[in-house]
Amino acid sequence: AEGAPHSPGGCCAKCKKRVQFADALGLNLASVKHFSEAEEPQVPPAVLSRLRSFPMRTQDLEQLPGLLAAAASAAPLSAPPPRLRPLFELPGPSAAAEPCRQRVCLERVQCSAPSGAEVTGSGRVLGCPGPRAVAVRYTFTEWRSFLDEPGAERFHFSLCLPPGLQPQEGEDADEPGAAVHFAICYRCAQGEYWDNNAGANYTL
Repeated sequence: AEGAPHSPGGCCAKCKKRVQFADALGLNLASVKHFSEAEEPQVPPAVLSRLRSFPMRTQDLEQLPGLLAAAASAAPLSAPPPRLRPLFELPGPSAAAEPCRQRVCLERVQCSAPSGAEVTGSGRVLGCPGPRAVAVRYTFTEWRSFLDEPGAERFHFSLCLPPGLQPQEGEDADEPGAAVHFAICYRCAQGEYWDNNAGANYTL
């Protein structure tokens, strides 16, 4: 028996694919549903029937009020402590005399918690006549590259840290690679002066 003759444009010509977009048909491109805390959640019947097939034991039900009370009275989570910390002795009251000797000195430094990822501090310089500038030079790459943050005669600085620098939860903050080194530079007509922790740099 002979089959039906094959026409070149037969079936394929009728089965052309079309793409239509929802907005071209007058439909919404997105569906948004707002929930309020007072609203009862709508649980699909299939989910409810599955839950009912695994009933709770009596002892589980007896423990439930205690668990709910413990959860309600739990203390709020405190902010995690900063993971960077000074690896040098913080300047003491004698720091006020330092600018007289080396014309520039660090007074204070503080590391914020990881969410802020910031190092802030302050320092002092001995005033000189003529143009002058002070900056904090800092690095995350063991001095292969560095940045300068400008300051003023009694200056405050803020060093923004890159996201990957802070150790992740559970990692040791003392491992290599999680360090910031910095030194303070003061330039004036008389020359360039550094407070670099007696050559060791300030390290966090």
